Amino acid sequence: MKKHLKRTFLTGLFILILLVVAIYIIYTVVISISPVIRNLMSDITGTGIYIPGTGFILFIIITCLTGVLASKRIEMKWKEKKSSTF
Repeated sequence: MKKHLKRTFLTGLFILILLVVAIYIIYTVVISISPVIRNLMSDITGTGIYIPGTGFILFIIITCLTGVLASKRIEMKWKEKKSSTF
């Protein structure tokens, strides 16, 4: 019983730490990107138009593109390894 409780507590603690770190990273990146997007939109449109949430959307797009590129690279390496073994 004690061992199960300890394992459950440590698992929950580990998940919470990862969640907090992920939220902090997302927050930091979005806050860093937002002024750049605001200035870019101002330069492109010539007005002070800014759409709230564009930093977060850009973060999601960059994250998805990174995932696609990484999975393609892993897939290529796997195919190379597979073809070299035969």
